[in-house]
Amino acid sequence: QSASGGQDQSAVGMIPHSIRQLLDRLGDEHGKQITFVSGNFNASSISNKYAYILRDILVQLARNSVYHGIENPDERLKIGKPAKATVELSADVFKDHFILKYREDGRAFEFEKIRAKAVQLGYGSAEESEIWDKAKLIRFVFQPGFSTSAETNLTAGRGMGMDIIKQRVKTVGGELRLNYSSGQYLEFIFFISV
Repeated sequence: QSASGGQDQSAVGMIPHSIRQLLDRLGDEHGKQITFVSGNFNASSISNKYAYILRDILVQLARNSVYHGIENPDERLKIGKPAKATVELSADVFKDHFILKYREDGRAFEFEKIRAKAVQLGYGSAEESEIWDKAKLIRFVFQPGFSTSAETNLTAGRGMGMDIIKQRVKTVGGELRLNYSSGQYLEFIFFISV
């Protein structure tokens, strides 16, 4: 664990190792093949006081990737993607804040599933839902109890993951931005003051 240098001894420095293990385990359980890349994770300038919150956020994102985002190998090959998905994690400090990025090349948001679930949960009627734009649909994903999973288990379906991320970012006064391309990738970018 110390092969990469002293920074890996810090609680923040151990996060990529923990996420790699989690993705490997969940990938095996759900039949997903995943390459994890974390070469640009610079932990040396990030205080260990953020370790628990960052790990919590990334655990939720990893679970969400395996259960919702990343397609199985056969499905990926059919749509022209490599059988093996890629999850990238990076972190670096810029002036008075650090930027944490988490990116996976799965299917991103399934907007019609989100729309249907929001109607089912009473956020609006089917007619009203027809005019909801993508930004509004994404906001539903971060509501407590919201999940598009058909079943509930320890990995997904409890509607807790994205809400937890929203709470954790708010706790440290951070900001979350999303980049995505439907069917191609989803990227979470966290800006947190040092």
